Amino acid sequence: MTTSAFFNSRDGDRMYKAEVFAEYFASFIGNGVFPNPSTGLQVSQGDGMRINVRAGRAWINGYYFNNDSDYVFTLNGSDGVLHRIDRIIVRWSLLDREITLAVKRGSLSVAPIAPPIQRDGDIYELALADVAINAGVVTITQANITDLRLSNLCGIVHGTVEQVDTTTIFNQFQSWFETFTTEETAAFNEWFENIRDILDENIAAYLLSLIEDKQDKITAVGLLKRDSAGNIVPAVPGVDYLQSMTGVARICYDTINYYMNAVSGNDNNDGLTAATAWRTIDRLNLAINEYDIYLRQVWLRFAAGTYTGVLTIRSKSGDIRIEGSSSIRDNIIIPSISVLYNSGNVGANYITAGQINVNMTQYIDVFGCAVTSALTITGSNGRVESSVIRNTTNGINVRASSVVHSISNTGTGNGSDLTSYAAIIIKNGTQPSGTTAETKTLGGQIFS
Repeated sequence: MTTSAFFNSRDGDRMYKAEVFAEYFASFIGNGVFPNPSTGLQVSQGDGMRINVRAGRAWINGYYFNNDSDYVFTLNGSDGVLHRIDRIIVRWSLLDREITLAVKRGSLSVAPIAPPIQRDGDIYELALADVAINAGVVTITQANITDLRLSNLCGIVHGTVEQVDTTTIFNQFQSWFETFTTEETAAFNEWFENIRDILDENIAAYLLSLIEDKQDKITAVGLLKRDSAGNIVPAVPGVDYLQSMTGVARICYDTINYYMNAVSGNDNNDGLTAATAWRTIDRLNLAINEYDIYLRQVWLRFAAGTYTGVLTIRSKSGDIRIEGSSSIRDNIIIPSISVLYNSGNVGANYITAGQINVNMTQYIDVFGCAVTSALTITGSNGRVESSVIRNTTNGINVRASSVVHSISNTGTGNGSDLTSYAAIIIKNGTQPSGTTAETKTLGGQIFS
């Protein structure tokens, strides 16, 4: 069947329905939010559990939506134990004949995922933001809100405006950069003060004598201690725990293995053998993050079991490996892994994770893993190989100047198989499947 429009009517013989106009406008105006101003339909924190959807406009399937002032939602209270993620949407409904703002409430879980959006002949939804409602919180902050307006779950209307206003996006990046600079400056100053405390005249002289005598191996500054008589002597790797003037423990190891067992482990153990494994991720985090550790290589060896909590690796310089087993990978379940600001290499082999979030780390290597909620690599280089990425919003999500190789990966149920946001993905072999094959934003590139 052929159709045409729009001609002058003669005695009522040319009458056009709203659907015809919508189809016409949809042919050259894509779905999404209007980008000017840059705050259009942005979700921001309010008081307590309130959030605001700022004034802005959207376009869905040829239909127009306008929110002329802040629209306030009060989100349901948090659970005392479990987390959830609520999704803020713009919903086009053909049955209701209107476009509205709405909240899609997420399910409670130790590793929550946002509820999916609906897109069919009756309902079409744009996702504006995800709001993380962690257990026990009574206030939503901006840090809990993930802006989705530039993602494939929403998108912007383009082609009908002269220029996109990126002010808000830039300000958000600038705020993150200033926070990062402040935190890292404070961390460096603390590290410097600790080093100055350690290197008194006697210890410095001892180090110099080792160098002059051509000693082969000085693995770390922390490999010196005072004996019971107050003499400066070498520490024994794996045995001695040293104290600085500030009282911070320094464990002197060249290589160390920490063992985890969610079934038979005990946090009162030393964690150094399979028979004396720890039970909880909180205990492991204490060992690798609260202590001031000088290490070349750390192996975090996980036995089968379902663990709880977020494994956090932050501001480390060594080679840290999260190690499971290929034969029991699907039985080693870690809800979330957070890798932040590491100048060394971090790897994960043969484990199942709800989320893996990597930020500002020299190199990340994900091999033989299963990821069931989100895999995001920001400001870091790395590799994802022989892994199963399933039921995620963005598949392998690479952002902010990262360069990541995606090699022979599989998985289904993703919103997009590969997402490059101002980054580069180099793919080889099979890739996870998604509703959208590839998403490239802000100059992101995906190469074969």
